[in-house]
Amino acid sequence: MTYETGCFINLNEESLSVFKGILMIKNGRLLKDFEDSFARQEGRIPSQKAFNIFSAMWQEAIILGVIPFKEPLAGIEVDINLARILNSCSKKSFLP
Repeated sequence: MTYETGCFINLNEESLSVFKGILMIKNGRLLKDFEDSFARQEGRIPSQKAFNIFSAMWQEAIILGVIPFKEPLAGIEVDINLARILNSCSKKSFLP
C-alpha cells in the first residue's frame, strides 16, 4: 500500500519504517520558502484535494505511530498554567 505525502514523493510502509524517528526538517526557513513557492505555483487548493492530502497525512501519522495519542490530555496542566500566566501578564500590561 502506498501513501501520498502531499508533495512530490510517495512513501510505502517499508520506507516509512526506515525513516521512523529519523525524518526531521531541520531548516525551518528552507521549508517556509518551499511552501511559499509551491503555493504560488499551485494556487488555491480545491477542497477535495485538500481533504485527500489531509487523509494521506492522517494515514501516515497512524503508520508512524504518532496518532492516536496514548494519553491525549498528558501535560494539559502545564498548558493551562502557562495560559493563566500569559493571560495575567497581558491584562496587566494594558492597564493605565
